[in-house]
Amino acid sequence: MAGAGHTWPRWGLSLLEVIIGVAVLSCGLLPVFYLFSRGNMGTMMTRDEILAHAWAAELVDFAQAQGFDRLDPAANQRREVPVVAGGTPVDPRFRRFLTVTGQVLPPGNADWPIDYRIILAEVTWTTGGVAQQFALTGLVFAGRRP
Repeated sequence: MAGAGHTWPRWGLSLLEVIIGVAVLSCGLLPVFYLFSRGNMGTMMTRDEILAHAWAAELVDFAQAQGFDRLDPAANQRREVPVVAGGTPVDPRFRRFLTVTGQVLPPGNADWPIDYRIILAEVTWTTGGVAQQFALTGLVFAGRRP
């Protein structure tokens, strides 16, 4: 009598064993996926910082190429400059601003022979929900006219 009271060997896994195996495997893989996603976020932040530096440098170069006389401090109080002539349009996630200030000499230096304009290029953006800002300064000067 082949089937009476005889237990055959089991060669499969029960559903409970499969569920426990998947849970253990996911607990081991979740930290790995977290590390990869954080590493990717760092790469994106670095890329955005490089782009911000390039766009700020382009804005400073453009302002310096304009020359001393065309940079009026009164007309350039933190104005937004999305694109410069012959330049690359800024990515919509980024905003860049140009500020030009006149010279500020300490008292007693009225006979200083050079006039200055200080250029400040600021780029703002958001990466991963965090507001970021990059600023780059430059200087334009000319001999003082009598």
